[in-house]
Amino acid sequence: MLTLCVACAPGHTWSEQELQIIRSLSLASLGDPPIPDSNRVATNPQAAQFGEKLFHDPALSASGKLSCATCHQPGKFFTDGLSRGHGEALLSRNTPTVAGLAWHTWFYWDGRKDSLWSQALAPIEAPAEMNSSRLQVARLVGQNPAYRAFYQKLFGEYPEILLQPRTLAHASPIGDAERKNNWYRVPAGQRDLINRVFANTGKALGAYVRTLKYSASHFDRYV
Repeated sequence: MLTLCVACAPGHTWSEQELQIIRSLSLASLGDPPIPDSNRVATNPQAAQFGEKLFHDPALSASGKLSCATCHQPGKFFTDGLSRGHGEALLSRNTPTVAGLAWHTWFYWDGRKDSLWSQALAPIEAPAEMNSSRLQVARLVGQNPAYRAFYQKLFGEYPEILLQPRTLAHASPIGDAERKNNWYRVPAGQRDLINRVFANTGKALGAYVRTLKYSASHFDRYV
């Protein structure tokens, strides 16, 4: 770093080798982001439109007050500007930006997720974040006419059985004991359908987040 600073002094001229090294560190050297094998709609513009609507919809949360954009605010480069994130409760870590995730292969601070679409789903069911459940999300997609139209165009027929008269508000294999108990009260075939709708919702969110690119830094503009 000291060498770089000295080299930036007035009158210094970069050698071609130095320029190649510097340019290799710029955003322009990244090229196009890789296309994930596990999301066939990752580059579909309509999937990105669907995902953008979901990203800004507080109905994805249990309280109906929190959306993905609550913590990942466009005006703050998709962060919340806080030292620690705050969803349904105060979180233990900072909210990272989601811009540029299209180039990532591991997600979360500890790398626990290996796909953008699966990472997008985790906060929805996390008790301290959005505190929702995959059952609530699956029903939201089916009950919202615009969402249902997007879903069926991208993924095929929505499973109508998930909208039959219900007594369960939340059900998921993740969460508190009540939600887990509710999950295993749902017939196995319907659990598979819920999982599929939930996963596809994540894939639409992933398609949108892929469109959020890094912005050029002072360094990028320099090189």
